Amino acid sequence: MRIGLFNTRGINQTEHFIPLEIEELRRRGHIVEHFWLKGRWPTLREAKRLDFAVYHFVPTALFFRNIYVPYCVLPTANDCFPDEGRALKQAIDHPYFRFLGYQSFFHKHKYSEWGIESPTVHIPHCVRTHLFKRTHLPSDKVIAGGRLIDRKALHLLSSVDNLIIFGDGPLKEELQKQLPKAEFTGYLDGNQLKQLMEES
Repeated sequence: MRIGLFNTRGINQTEHFIPLEIEELRRRGHIVEHFWLKGRWPTLREAKRLDFAVYHFVPTALFFRNIYVPYCVLPTANDCFPDEGRALKQAIDHPYFRFLGYQSFFHKHKYSEWGIESPTVHIPHCVRTHLFKRTHLPSDKVIAGGRLIDRKALHLLSSVDNLIIFGDGPLKEELQKQLPKAEFTGYLDGNQLKQLMEES
């Protein structure tokens, strides 16, 4: 099968799961062509050769869905939770839509809550586990974080000792008040985060 894998920005540091998906699809014998919204769009000839399209992120699906190729949508929390699934409903409202992916069962529950009853497939994001092999024994540090938003419920960690919160977001100042014993690192790049994970 010739699969077009579409995302927003191409392959970069934050979309590390996409190269792994491409690698796995190719390993299974598929031909994978990679396109992205802010760079490489398919030519008419390339679009006509595709058997199936995989759209990462709701805005990408909304933009490319009219190339008239059967497709699925694999949204992330960031692009479907802010508007309670309204854009997602638009992205899947098309005769060529086939199924909706969900990263966690919480996502699946939210789809149902929003009245989205389309066929769904559990597709957790893959990670490069070989990057996280410890080179030394861990310390007593406990880490948590990412995007500092309400639904991560980080405020519940007030009784945790040696807590390090990584990342940034709208709740940072409030969390610093709620977790006065915690250390806040702010944003960490991939190498810094890897180092923190290995030490924790």
